[in-house]
Amino acid sequence: MLADCEKDFEDAVRMLHSDFAKFPKPVKYVMSQWIDPYKERFMKAWTNQVMHYGNTTTNRVESHHSALKRMLRNSSGKFQTCWVQCHSLFEACHTAIKASFSKSVNIAKQKFTSNLYSNLYGVVSHVALEKPFDEIKKPVVRDDVNIDIDNCFEDAVSDMSQVYKSYDQEKRLLFLRKMRELAHPGTTNIIEPKPWINTRGRPKTSKKGYDPSSKKCDPSLFEYQESMVGSCSVDEEVMMYDVSKTLPSPMFSKKGKLQKQPIFRKRTRSTQSTSFIQAMPVQFQPYIVNVKNVMGDGHCGFRTVALLMGFSEDDWPRVRQDLMNELGHNIPLYEDVFRMKERVQEVLETLNCFTETAGLDNWFLLPYMGYLVAAAYNVALIVLDPRLSLTFLPLMKAVPEQPRSICMALVNDNHFVHVSLGVGHPLTPVDTSWLTYHRAIANGWLTAYEVGQII
Repeated sequence: MLADCEKDFEDAVRMLHSDFAKFPKPVKYVMSQWIDPYKERFMKAWTNQVMHYGNTTTNRVESHHSALKRMLRNSSGKFQTCWVQCHSLFEACHTAIKASFSKSVNIAKQKFTSNLYSNLYGVVSHVALEKPFDEIKKPVVRDDVNIDIDNCFEDAVSDMSQVYKSYDQEKRLLFLRKMRELAHPGTTNIIEPKPWINTRGRPKTSKKGYDPSSKKCDPSLFEYQESMVGSCSVDEEVMMYDVSKTLPSPMFSKKGKLQKQPIFRKRTRSTQSTSFIQAMPVQFQPYIVNVKNVMGDGHCGFRTVALLMGFSEDDWPRVRQDLMNELGHNIPLYEDVFRMKERVQEVLETLNCFTETAGLDNWFLLPYMGYLVAAAYNVALIVLDPRLSLTFLPLMKAVPEQPRSICMALVNDNHFVHVSLGVGHPLTPVDTSWLTYHRAIANGWLTAYEVGQII
């Protein structure tokens, strides 16, 4: 029954005849009464050729009836006893459903972060999203052996040409970019997920080699050098060791440790900056000019936006207030963009936090904060994320004479940093909600972004 294709099914039938060769009559009965006349109705090799979203049985009610009978245990109970047990079963089911919905909203799954599920993610439960995901993975039955491929290609090109002509300018640019990604896969922003690395326990070291991170001995000279590195500015002069030069007169303390002899030298990039860059999407790393870190007190996303807008990092309360004003003045629009009226109130509660530290419920929450930042400051916001990088454009404002873009990155899934990108960096896809809900006055943003007019 569980054979994935007809070939596997035929192999299973031959194995049936071989294993039960001593019982020809039962095998003949099974073949003549069930497999031959009805195999297309319940064998997986045939049922998987149609889209059924997991509905391969007609006894779902019977399974629920069985669960209810297990709860009741016998048929001689009183009405009150039966009612209490039935009510407990229904409450348990309801609690499990609500827990599943909450898990679907708060926990991200890698396989659902593609653009295919962008309009459903966070609205539809993971259980429901698994159904189309399993349908996509089904093997395709090839019945096109004798089809003229060239004619099919010409028909497909003709259909795409008609669709392209029916689009406006913004959708044509998106269409052309997707076609370019099909022709040149190297231009796409989608990358393979990084392999899982075991971080539990202390890393093993070679017996013959030397572990520079070992704490059993005094730090070496290069470890002193790395410890002297501070911020991640490229051209700043800092006091550090020049290991390329021989120290003329090394000085030792009473304990025998080498004392620091600082000199001034230009440096390139700090270890902290390098670690942040390595946590960003691979295709953007060559174009990163500068990275600025902010304090990790739960307000890091708002601190980063403050720096990007030219404010002080400590002006994060101003950013929170600006986003609250933007959301409060345009509630009907954001009820559509967020796809849930209750979500607007939740985002307002997330923004309404002005204490020294912010809890998890008051962090910079994407994609909702992305819409608000772009609209409040009339800029294009680029968010770099190893899973899916996006660009957020203003929904209701026209393009200024000198449109501006700002860039921030999510690193380690829990911290935001300020990023400066160089000229010619790859374009991140525009969030699909902008195409659906933006006002006509904001039409020019997508054109300016696609053609590179945004600074």
